[in-house]
Amino acid sequence: MAFRSNSITTGLTCPDVTIRMGQTSLTSLTTTFANNVEQGKGPLATVLQNKQVAIPALGVGDYIKLTLDTPFYFNGVDNLVVEFIRIGACS
Repeated sequence: MAFRSNSITTGLTCPDVTIRMGQTSLTSLTTTFANNVEQGKGPLATVLQNKQVAIPALGVGDYIKLTLDTPFYFNGVDNLVVEFIRIGACS
């Protein structure tokens, strides 16, 4: 999974990050994550479980790549839904 930076950052570390991914056939999401997933073809999957994520110093347009614990298999049909859970504060 990769993200493109839209601003300059000096870098930070976030402890206890969990990422869950799912697929949905909904065209308009609700405010409750659980209502948005498993509405299409494919189960909800935890792809990163309670890991520390270190984000290096980035410039505008730079990419950060996160290595997942478990692969996620996109079905090629539905919309992708991603939930980020962070228990501790980033520093």
